[in-house]
Amino acid sequence: MKKTIISSSIVLAIVAFLCTLSACKKDNPTVDPTPVLTFGTPSTLSCSTGCTNTATTSIPTGGAITYSISNQSIATGVVTINATTGAITPVASGTATVTATQAALAGKNTQALASYALTIVIIDPTPTLTFATPTALTCTSGCTNTATSSITAGGAITYAISNQSVTTGVATINTTTGAITPVAAGTATVTATQAALAGKNVQASASYTLTIIALSITSFTPEFGGVGYSVTIIGTNFDATNATNNVVKICGVQTAAPTNVSSTSLTVLVPRGASGAGTITVTVGANTASKGTFTEYATVTTFAGDGTQGYNDANGLKAQFFTPAGLAFDNSGNLIVADYANNRVRSITKDGVVSTLGGD
Repeated sequence: MKKTIISSSIVLAIVAFLCTLSACKKDNPTVDPTPVLTFGTPSTLSCSTGCTNTATTSIPTGGAITYSISNQSIATGVVTINATTGAITPVASGTATVTATQAALAGKNTQALASYALTIVIIDPTPTLTFATPTALTCTSGCTNTATSSITAGGAITYAISNQSVTTGVATINTTTGAITPVAAGTATVTATQAALAGKNVQASASYTLTIIALSITSFTPEFGGVGYSVTIIGTNFDATNATNNVVKICGVQTAAPTNVSSTSLTVLVPRGASGAGTITVTVGANTASKGTFTEYATVTTFAGDGTQGYNDANGLKAQFFTPAGLAFDNSGNLIVADYANNRVRSITKDGVVSTLGGD
């Protein structure tokens, strides 16, 4: 009996203990731990073209980590963020707060947060300038080599010349259009610069080598002749595109526009008034080349009359005269002829038309 009482007491004691333990657990339930989140760049980050700053957790098997942005200093937003990866895409310069949140996971962790200050500094891109003729250009009577930009809405493009091989300069340039005016033979560097424009581009430049080749006359044939004679001029860098851009003078008198024009050859006729001996000059744009000496001499040609004695009013060589004895010019430039044997006064116009003015 005594043993039975003792055994019952032990059982009751064990039950009481278990009950007490159970009550204790109810009063003090198990609490999930709070993880610690740590960013790769802990407290501040500057970003321009895009970046990622991920957070690691002390409980990697816990809830998922997501990312969000707040406190953006610009109403339209300075940045967007991928909520899963934390990848940052800049929108405008400014500041914001990036927060990583680890969700609570029962039996693993409670919710936890960590933040850092983000500064966005957007750097304007550098444009690429490309010349129509990229690296080298040869120019004689004038040329233009413009540059285009990969950022056409950016700053204005201007032009400048440097490193000129001739002290007095080989060329001048229009700073706005890039048009080149040669001055002397030689080389130079032409640079196009696109100005920086806030929110569009930073300053950028590109250059090419410019070579100015001199205008020259190496020879001409014949070296003498009368009015109306054909003279061929050989040289370099004549304007082969527009004949009238080649201004030729013989003995100081300008000729009519050249014919048979190429960059190395011109053909002109000796003009009236080019008398005596003198130089031949060719001017193309701002450049002039000269070479001497060309000698002009008078020539005798038949202007009117067929060479037989007779009487006939006609044009030029079809007319007839009989012993012309005197010549004079009237106020209109017509040649007046005293046709002695025909007893007539005849007139010859500048175009060679022969008519009778008087006589029997």
